[in-house]
Amino acid sequence: MALDRRLRQQFGFSTLPIGALDIRSITNDEGAKLYMVKTLDPHFARLWGIRSEDGVDSG
Repeated sequence: MALDRRLRQQFGFSTLPIGALDIRSITNDEGAKLYMVKTLDPHFARLWGIRSEDGVDSG
């Protein structure tokens, strides 16, 4: 199932708002690895000092 279709179904939109999806290529392998670990197990985010974009610790 396409991501936009899944999101439209989940949130009940007929179309997604402009800018709702922002998909980019990975440019920083280490950053991508840390982001994935944070997503899979938030406990590691706190151990490694990974913060969300708003500056709040995850976990």
